[in-house]
Amino acid sequence: MAEEEDPGVQLRSLEIENFKSYKGMVVIGPLRSFTAVIGPNGSGKSNFMDAISFVFGEQARSLRVKKLNELIHGSNINDPAANKCSVTAVLARGEEEKRFQRIVKVSGNDAISDYRIDGKSVGNKQYVEALETYNIVIKPRNFLVFQGQVEQIATMSPKQRTVLLEKISGSGDLKEDYERLEKEQEAANEEMRKAFTKKKEMAVEEKEAKEDKKLADEYDKYQKELDKEKAQLQVFELYHKDREMEEIKKEVRRERQNADVLEEEKRGFEEALKDAKKKMGETSREINQLEQKIRAADVQVAQVRPEHISIKTKIEHLESKIESEERMLNTLTASQEKFEEAIAGLKTEKEGVEASKKDYEDAMAQTQEVQSQTQLSPEQSAEYHRLKQEASRRMAAMTQELSDLKREWKKDKEALAGDRQNADEVNKDLQQQRKERDQLSTRLGRLETLKQKSKEEKEKLTASSAELEGSLDGLEERVIAIQDRLKEIGRKYADVRVDERELARKAKKEELITKLKQLYGDEVYGRLIDACHHSHERYQLAVTKILGKYMNGIIVSTNQIATQCINYMKQQELEPEQFIPLNGLELKPLQEHLRRLQPDTVKLVVDVIQITHPDKAAIQKAVRFACGNAVTCENVDTARQLAYGRDRLHVVTWSGTLFDKGGTISGGAAELKAKSRRWDEKDMTKLKTEQNQLTEELRELMKARRKESDLKAIKAQCDGLDARMKYAEKDRKEAEAALRETEKQIESLEAKVTSLANKVKASEEKAAKSEKKVRDLEQRKHTLEDDVFAAFCASIGVDNIRQYEAQEESEKQERSRKLMEFEKQISKLREQLTYQQSRVNLSKEKLERSEKSVTKLKKELKTAKENEKQKEKELEKAEAHLAEVKAKRADLQSTVDERETLVEEQKKELAVCSKKLATLTRQIQAEESKREQLKLERRTILQFCKMNDVELPFEKGSMDDIGLALQAADLTQSTQGDSSQDTINSSQLMEEKEAQIKLDYGKLPERLKRQIEAADRNKEVDRMQGRIKEIESSIEKLSLPKVNAAERLGDIKTKARQTASDLDKARELVINLTNEFDRVKRERHKKFTDCLETIAQSIDQIYKELVAEESAQAFLNADNEANPYNGGIIFSLVVPGKNYRPIDSLSGGEKTLASLSLLFAIHAAHPSPFFIMDEVDAALDNTNILRVAEFMRKKSREEFQIIIISLKEEMYHHVDALVGIYPEPADVCISRNLTLDLNQYDRARNSDRSKK
Repeated sequence: MAEEEDPGVQLRSLEIENFKSYKGMVVIGPLRSFTAVIGPNGSGKSNFMDAISFVFGEQARSLRVKKLNELIHGSNINDPAANKCSVTAVLARGEEEKRFQRIVKVSGNDAISDYRIDGKSVGNKQYVEALETYNIVIKPRNFLVFQGQVEQIATMSPKQRTVLLEKISGSGDLKEDYERLEKEQEAANEEMRKAFTKKKEMAVEEKEAKEDKKLADEYDKYQKELDKEKAQLQVFELYHKDREMEEIKKEVRRERQNADVLEEEKRGFEEALKDAKKKMGETSREINQLEQKIRAADVQVAQVRPEHISIKTKIEHLESKIESEERMLNTLTASQEKFEEAIAGLKTEKEGVEASKKDYEDAMAQTQEVQSQTQLSPEQSAEYHRLKQEASRRMAAMTQELSDLKREWKKDKEALAGDRQNADEVNKDLQQQRKERDQLSTRLGRLETLKQKSKEEKEKLTASSAELEGSLDGLEERVIAIQDRLKEIGRKYADVRVDERELARKAKKEELITKLKQLYGDEVYGRLIDACHHSHERYQLAVTKILGKYMNGIIVSTNQIATQCINYMKQQELEPEQFIPLNGLELKPLQEHLRRLQPDTVKLVVDVIQITHPDKAAIQKAVRFACGNAVTCENVDTARQLAYGRDRLHVVTWSGTLFDKGGTISGGAAELKAKSRRWDEKDMTKLKTEQNQLTEELRELMKARRKESDLKAIKAQCDGLDARMKYAEKDRKEAEAALRETEKQIESLEAKVTSLANKVKASEEKAAKSEKKVRDLEQRKHTLEDDVFAAFCASIGVDNIRQYEAQEESEKQERSRKLMEFEKQISKLREQLTYQQSRVNLSKEKLERSEKSVTKLKKELKTAKENEKQKEKELEKAEAHLAEVKAKRADLQSTVDERETLVEEQKKELAVCSKKLATLTRQIQAEESKREQLKLERRTILQFCKMNDVELPFEKGSMDDIGLALQAADLTQSTQGDSSQDTINSSQLMEEKEAQIKLDYGKLPERLKRQIEAADRNKEVDRMQGRIKEIESSIEKLSLPKVNAAERLGDIKTKARQTASDLDKARELVINLTNEFDRVKRERHKKFTDCLETIAQSIDQIYKELVAEESAQAFLNADNEANPYNGGIIFSLVVPGKNYRPIDSLSGGEKTLASLSLLFAIHAAHPSPFFIMDEVDAALDNTNILRVAEFMRKKSREEFQIIIISLKEEMYHHVDALVGIYPEPADVCISRNLTLDLNQYDRARNSDRSKK
């Protein structure tokens, strides 16, 4: 290697203290012009890169940590080596050094950075500025290439390359201002366009306003003349209306005096009728009281009789159940005795076995005392014992095994005996359960027979009951329904509180509707109140208030039909009526948004009215006309908010308080409630007829009610049979449950028998296997024993030693066997006793429960019999009381019939007087009707004048008083159909208000006052109306002038001046923003294009050097030349041996070389004194690594220092120095380093060459 050249400023060394994996103070250096950092994975090479990034100002998130305090060594295991860490970079230019240090200090939970230059603490800004003097710029990181960044650049999209160049060139700093000014410029241009358009519109409006003012002046002239003619016409008509009303008033006064005389006579007849009705009512009430007593007595008998039958049925059931329980008790007692006999037999048998065992033991003891045994010689005995010991020693293991096998065999035989015994006992239990099952089946049969018998008896009684119910079907319900309906009619009469005169008036109105329908058919729909109804009682007052005068209006199809109806009423001298012709109604469109008002209690009035007439569409039209868009709500507060809010609604509360659009509030709760009763009075005539019919029907039903007692008796017997069947069913279910339980036990025992049989079989097989093992082992033992005792047996003359020992042991073994049999018998008897005792205990428990059940049932039977006697006495008493009350009722019925005859006579006399009075009343009503018609016409004229602002000459009052009089007239019309007092009060109020209005007829010409005949007046009216039409025709030829044309013209001129001023301001703002935007755009474009051109010029030569081929080429082009930062950067290359293609189409190694050439070109655009790279050669093969290494070596000699982290041997062979980083084992990795200057080996090699 040649001696390195000094390129200028270099990173001489790095001093790291407690930073990440570097514990304590670690100095890495000196670093040469071309230095490689090597080491195994996980040793801390990347932390070396992080240390350089940290000291040159990178933030924590770029250093692979979340917080600065995590940079301290050991923080990742919560054991920091110190409360601070630091990294110092030593920059050198020749002998001159500059030390840049960054420290992280931990204070509590916070960590802060401290910056120092040559040991002096400075701020972050000053620190960054000092680094920039060395061309070390932190933001674009023009000196750092992290691991993977080469691959990242290779896969960048054109837009991402643009972002990278914006960051490097600094043009990205202007992006925010550029976009902001661009938006502001567009907004300002839009405002200027709007201002210009508005200015043109104002010019057009000003021209139109001048023409409107000219038209308005001409229109006013004609309007004044028209008002004068209209006023004279109305005054003329009002004069003659007032004159005719005064004449009619005098005539009505005379006729009323005659009606008062007839009224006095009628009251006398009414008093007599009232007295007769009172007496008949008293007798009827007495009969009703007796009827109630009869019903009460019937109820008492009907209640007691079923109870009596039910108790008798219960007694039968209890007796049957006691009999069944006693049979079960006898069965349990017999079983108990058998169990006790079995226990006694087992105890006797056990005592006999124990006595036999004792006798045997005594006999064997005596035999042992006298028995003599064959004796061996001392030598033979000694030999026998020696050989016995020898055999025992040799057969020790076999003997132990045999002993174990015998114990196992014995255990298996005992288990087999136990299993057999258990199987026998389970079989016995199974037989017992089967016996109990048979008993339960017999009991179920008896219960089924009882149930079937009861069912047949009930069917016979049900047939008899059906015959009686056929004649009484629905009678009780009909009686109750009639009584309830009569009470309801009575309540309605009490609520409406109308007298006979009022009823007659209403009947006459109903007759009018009927007659009109006969005359005109479907063209007459009836009254509005009869064609609809409110959906709930809470809306009654509100609907009444809104409908007002239209509530009693008669709905007809057309104006022509209405006129014909009015003419008919005039001919018949009937009272005037309000008509609603459907073809002349002007309906306002419903405002749908009113249906969505809050709260939910706010509703359109038309939505709370239900149409009851068949022609719903026609009636709905009339309802909409009467209600309009009025709404109803619950309380006054909500109504006030709606009425005085933005929409100014017509609102009525549920209590009837009305808020109109003009701000007027009206209530009158008492009058409104009285008027609302019309809803309840609609069907009063029908109710009277219905009441008479129902009373007669009730009388006939009460006569047919006598058969109910027989029906109740049959039903009581049926109830008793139902109770018996119920108890039988209950017993049947209990028996079935017990049977199911027994079946389950039998099933369980049968399964247990099968299981025990299998278990016995398995135990037998197991015992046989154990026995075989014992026999086989004994045979082997005998063979070994024969080998040991062969000589001894020959000397004593036996075939084998067992013959000799058998003579000695046979009797002993026989005794043991006999005793074992005794023990087995005793053990077996003991277990049988235990099992039998448990069965006795279980049987005792069942027996006790059965005895308690019998005792309880007998006690219940006794109580039931006592109750049966008591109920029988109550039944006899109730039947006697019923017969007594029925006799009293029969006596009173004849008295009622006599008084009914008297009432009918009084009604006839009253009818004659009422007819005379009605005739006179019709005459008065005809005059009143005519006078009211004149009043109505007068009010119509006044209303026309008020609504059309026709000025009238007043002697008394004013135009405002006309509004008050019209309100009073509306109130009179709305109370029409209510009580007489309400009508009188309303009429008086109307007359008082109209009395305040008196016109001055002094200016009316005398010739007009003298025209008394109707024909003359009609000609004069036609003349006046003709003149009015002429003036109106002239006005119609003119276009309708706009309101306040003069004021509008002045406003438009003022607005035009303001619009011109706004346009000038908008123009000025657009110019200023355009200039500022162009300045920022030029600056951003210059920075970006300068950087792009510099990189594009450098990258081609760098790429040629990297691939060592002059034919290679690299291109960087912007796809948007006008605004390159808004487009993408195209990176294309000509690879040696290949044609032109983008970087995306290259292979992995070719992409890496292209990315490296771009990185070096970017560095050339913003050169820093050193270039630090992390494993940029990872994807290169050896050939390309060699090319890159040569290129880096050249650059490190000529331009800038290069420090590379590499694991490639081909790379770090070409460097000037190596920094080796290795890990030191510990709880947390500790990085150590070695620095090796390779130039000394180069100098030594060159020296050797010179000596040679």
